[in-house]
Amino acid sequence: MSVSGSINLPKGDPEVKNGINMWTAGIFLVAEMAGAGFLALPSAIASTGWIGIPMMFIFCFSLAYAGERLGQCWIILEERWPEYKKSTRQPYMEIAQRSYGEVGRKIILFSVLVTLIGTSIVYIILIAQFLNAFFEDFSICFFTTVISLALIPFTWLGTPKDFWYNICYNSEGANASKMIF
Repeated sequence: MSVSGSINLPKGDPEVKNGINMWTAGIFLVAEMAGAGFLALPSAIASTGWIGIPMMFIFCFSLAYAGERLGQCWIILEERWPEYKKSTRQPYMEIAQRSYGEVGRKIILFSVLVTLIGTSIVYIILIAQFLNAFFEDFSICFFTTVISLALIPFTWLGTPKDFWYNICYNSEGANASKMIF
């Protein structure tokens, strides 16, 4: 018994020249997902016991489904409003505004901001703790300040296409971490 079929991927608009292609987007996703989340996975499964394995598959399926739905929403948005075929800085907020109006846009904006700020704080504290383990003469507060100041210039970059080379390094770093473990 075999299953066959085909997948029709949407073709890019030939008029749109500035943006990232599908391969670069894939590298971004690998770098993001294979980073801290992948490194924390063994500890998370060990903490949850056997129930952690089915939970992982349920969460993976849920995330894949949500990503597919967001992709379909964006395709609908581009079909109904051609101005979205060009580069868009805030796609989640645009989807929310067209779906739920200005209130939806503000709710999603708040959610995205909380996620980005919260994730950044966790990474800054984690890096500060690692550096403090190497250089015990300095406090974690000192390293938190130094790391925050060092990362600020990267927040001034406009879009992922402005720092795509960094993602390649992150992907290789994640691969090296997997090899070590």
